[in-house]
Amino acid sequence: MKILVLTDYFPPHVGGGVEKVVFEVSRRLVRMGVDVTVITLNTVMAKSFEILEGIKVYRCRPISLTEAARVQLTVSPSLPLKIIETCKIEKPDIIHANNRFFFTTICGAMLKKIIGKPLVTTLHLGPVFLGGGFFDFIINTYEKTVSKWIIQSSDEIIAVSNAVMKHTLSLGASSSKVKVIPNGVDLEEFKPRRELEKTGVKRIIFVGRLFPNKGIQYLVKAAQIVLAKHPCVEFIIVGRGPMEAELRKMVRRLNIEHAFKFLGIVPSVPEVMNQCDIFVRPSLTEGMPLTILEAMACGLPVIASKIPGSSEVVKDGETGILVEVGNVEQLGNAIIRLLEDENYAERIRTRAYEFVKKHYSWDRIAEEYLKTYNDVLKR
Repeated sequence: MKILVLTDYFPPHVGGGVEKVVFEVSRRLVRMGVDVTVITLNTVMAKSFEILEGIKVYRCRPISLTEAARVQLTVSPSLPLKIIETCKIEKPDIIHANNRFFFTTICGAMLKKIIGKPLVTTLHLGPVFLGGGFFDFIINTYEKTVSKWIIQSSDEIIAVSNAVMKHTLSLGASSSKVKVIPNGVDLEEFKPRRELEKTGVKRIIFVGRLFPNKGIQYLVKAAQIVLAKHPCVEFIIVGRGPMEAELRKMVRRLNIEHAFKFLGIVPSVPEVMNQCDIFVRPSLTEGMPLTILEAMACGLPVIASKIPGSSEVVKDGETGILVEVGNVEQLGNAIIRLLEDENYAERIRTRAYEFVKKHYSWDRIAEEYLKTYNDVLKR
């Protein structure tokens, strides 16, 4: 079986969830005997072609519009021709696109009739909300037009959570061609490492792109509440994005700059996680947040927004704490509770780790992808 995977982002590009999902699934499919080719955008000036853990990777020259758009957005004029040329060379049985907002997905749907192969599309996000205004108007228009067209063009839709499936059905997908396959976590890479010594200072960590929809601005505001009771707490921010300069100004303005460390992209996320005590993900929207699963696998108690996607993993009071979107006071108080009630934090940490270990192995998830491909080819 030959699969051609389309994704805007792929290693060595780091910082988001989709590229990690595609890589983790693809390398396991290769181990199962599947021939996997990836076409992606060369966002980090890597080789135009290479074989990475058995995956053939073709990269196209990109044009990044992220800074201007304030959301992650990259295009490539050369991509359509690259897809057609690669299909002639590799002769795939299935085209697999990722994320309805990706340029590669638009091109895959557009070229489907020319290529003449089934199109499987994984949707990684539920409804997207950026706080109102012009950008939300643009997104709503896109959903009613382009997203619906991508869904109609796809032979099979994979949703990464029940929340994403529900949104997919609301966009007109037939329930017969939508299935849920969640994201996973590498339990060998992300695991509790008690040998890493902690300094005694309590650390709160956020991992993710620094975009408004990730809610990092609410964590900065909640930090004031936390620091009023626990002045020695540190806030560790891992990731980059167009909000970074704004966030640095915010912590200076609030006079809490001393408590924040902006680490950018780090060589080892699990190593940094294991040096921290609490993980916070105050997003406005999510599909199936990888970093929450990874934090749980590292044995960190998680605080997340009460939104579809996150709430499928974080069971309030059991595997984490849920707070209302944008509620700074709730977020601050949740952090304080975990800092002050060690028994409560330990119960959540233990339950979350067992939950992730049982349900979110990448090997199990790759098997589900392979089964889906076989089902599509039998039709």
